[in-house]
Amino acid sequence: SFMSLIGGTMPSSYHWTSTQQNTSNAYSFDCRGTGYAANHKKNNITFPVRAFAPYGYLNITSTLATKFTVSYTNNYNEQVTQRVGIGGTSLNVKVGTQVTVTPDAIGDMTAEPQTFTWEGFRKDLSFVFAKDAGVYIQHVNGSLHTEAEWTAGGYANSDANGVAILSSNASFVIAKEYAPSSKIAWGGYGKVITDIVNNSSSATALLDYDGIGNTPKIIEQCEGYTSQSITGAPAAEACAAYTFPNGKKGYLPALGEWQRAYDNKTAVDSAMTLIGGTAINKTSHWSSAQYSGNHGWVLYWSNGTISFGDKSNGNYVRAFAAL
Repeated sequence: SFMSLIGGTMPSSYHWTSTQQNTSNAYSFDCRGTGYAANHKKNNITFPVRAFAPYGYLNITSTLATKFTVSYTNNYNEQVTQRVGIGGTSLNVKVGTQVTVTPDAIGDMTAEPQTFTWEGFRKDLSFVFAKDAGVYIQHVNGSLHTEAEWTAGGYANSDANGVAILSSNASFVIAKEYAPSSKIAWGGYGKVITDIVNNSSSATALLDYDGIGNTPKIIEQCEGYTSQSITGAPAAEACAAYTFPNGKKGYLPALGEWQRAYDNKTAVDSAMTLIGGTAINKTSHWSSAQYSGNHGWVLYWSNGTISFGDKSNGNYVRAFAAL
């Protein structure tokens, strides 16, 4: 099917393989549909040959989304430099040769290049981007700046993407404003959203840092669901609809992410003021973690109190985004 689509033809006879049976015979393959392999004399039988080019599969995961430069030798012994992204990429890489994968820097955050020998069909690599933990202002170009660096650089408020938190548990950007500006419901009252935190223990809920993963699950499972006069998942939907200045979509932060933000409250509030952002309200904010089918976890920005609220009641929401 694919061969005919590109104007090629499939073989319909025996073809030589590169596999020997012994010093006198080699194996051929019947390409007429039987799949039968037979051995024939090497020196007095002629068969067609079909060139194959083996491809390798490189799979990259990373703590931050960026591009990678891959340098390798292909099956024609040519040196190749190729640009790839996160996920899987097929490479015409020669087995036994050296491959180097170099990640692009993201602002002031870097990850070490990795060099290895290609030994098989698939290679999985993982990259961790690092910078000192703390609070930064993120420029729309992705670079991170302390308040002093931001001021010295003479940047405008419109240059700011938001306030970034880097920690060993989670790294994210807090939106410069509320959307919407009023309190809204979590939604899904009476429904337990599966595959996200659902626990009445605050200690357990605080271990959840996956707001970016929770948000689409909440929206999908609450779609068309109405309870307590609330349809859908207003809090998660509002965050997912928010677009950061750099084009990234927001998400409803997990309780652990809110806690990391509150751990740096003084610096977050100061940076938000410096870039002309809307101050984070001192009252309660929804997280994407559930207390139960009827309640969701909230954090009070005034004093860091962790509590739970009725999913049909209103609390503030603030979109976070991945770095």
